[in-house]
Amino acid sequence: MSRVVLGMLAGVAVGGSAAGWLAPRSSADDPPVAPAPRATPEPVAADPQQKKLERLEAALVREVEAKEQQLKRLAADGGTPDGRVARLRARADEQDAAVHAVGRDIARAEAERAALTKQLADAAKHDPEAVAARVRRDPRVAEVESARANAADTLARLETAFSDPANRERSPAVLRARAESARFEKHAAEMTKVVTADVEEALTKKATGATKADIAKLDVKLATDADARDRMRAELDALRKALAAAEADRFEADKLLDELKPLREALAKVRLDRIRLRVEQEANGAAKKE
Repeated sequence: MSRVVLGMLAGVAVGGSAAGWLAPRSSADDPPVAPAPRATPEPVAADPQQKKLERLEAALVREVEAKEQQLKRLAADGGTPDGRVARLRARADEQDAAVHAVGRDIARAEAERAALTKQLADAAKHDPEAVAARVRRDPRVAEVESARANAADTLARLETAFSDPANRERSPAVLRARAESARFEKHAAEMTKVVTADVEEALTKKATGATKADIAKLDVKLATDADARDRMRAELDALRKALAAAEADRFEADKLLDELKPLREALAKVRLDRIRLRVEQEANGAAKKE
């Protein structure tokens, strides 16, 4: 079609100038006749069809520009909607993997703490014979046991000194010895109880000191990891929301591109129709002048 248009334009130019350049001279001595001036086509008055095409073109241009502006706003961060979706999805996947990794660390720490807690409870259960042996070796128990044994021996000697049971039961010395022996028996029992508790506590501390320290370290780790996981989950939620918005923008961008394609094609066709109509009008005007 462009060759046709150029041919028409060339034809208009040649037709407008042929009459002047081909006129014969009057005689050999006469000066050459000046060529006739080229015919200047008069402006072609805009017809209704041309105005209709102009209005249609202007409407299409406005609509195309509006949709292109929407596309620019969707790519305001300097990237395409597809690229933004890909970047956000990669970041969300990475953050999700990090959250799961921290979760696995927390699960392992909780299992380890549970095992240590059981170990701690088992360590509080002591061998009664071992406890009793340590209690007997304790100086406090040895002292009261010695006093109790002496009081018991004194009572036994006094009671055997009386052959008559009635006289033995009325003897002030026997009664005092019995009271003293009972007092030492009670004191020995109370001291044994106190020392037994001290021995069990010492054994528990010895068996569980390192375990308690390990549990304390795990508690700090669990608190730190739980706080980190909460922050990471919040960041993951924000990334997922941003990803959902980016996917919506991508859908909108695809929709705009689908809508722009026929609009651009229609705009190109209208512009081509305007050119064709203009060329036809100019060609018709030039033909009439000839």
